[in-house]
Amino acid sequence: MNSSLDKLTKKRFKKILAQESAKIIVTQGIENFSDAKNKAAKNLNIENLGCLPSNYEIEKSLKEHYQLFVPVTHAEYVALMRATAIEIMNLFTDFQAYAVGPVVSGTASSTSSINIHLGSEDVYDVTHILDKNEIKYKFFDKKIKFNKKVDKVFCGVSLLYRNMVVEIVMFNSKDIKQCPLSRIDGKPIKRLKINSLKKLL
Repeated sequence: MNSSLDKLTKKRFKKILAQESAKIIVTQGIENFSDAKNKAAKNLNIENLGCLPSNYEIEKSLKEHYQLFVPVTHAEYVALMRATAIEIMNLFTDFQAYAVGPVVSGTASSTSSINIHLGSEDVYDVTHILDKNEIKYKFFDKKIKFNKKVDKVFCGVSLLYRNMVVEIVMFNSKDIKQCPLSRIDGKPIKRLKINSLKKLL
């Protein structure tokens, strides 16, 4: 009986923590789910009860939060970010291009970046197009997980476009065919090509 009650209590606390984590992500611009859940547990003084929610549960609460508290403005902002992602992807029609991350899942906020994966054997083929369009950028390295044991490091470029941060990560022709794993739930991430992204507008 007590064991059953403990399970119910933990489930209730997980739900409360997931909701508080979502609120922190939205109001404080914290994008790291682990940081958000730890801060939520500290705020509610339930740090050591072993009932932290999973990243998937936080993402679910985040979607519920947007639908409940800012349904119109959030939907409009996500649509704007998706339209911006499409503009960037249109620059790279000769590449395999996928939109990934919060713009695809619908959890994007004003602090989120637009994430794009490109298939390119040469980084400078990508930067040449950006240079031609007078878009300034800076390089960064990004760790991508393809399975539970292996992280690979890929080159990326970060840029500001229409006052939104865009991060483009470049993969070779072999790796672009593989779907990376999500750091939220460990499953293959959802990737959308430009035509599929357009259908969400």
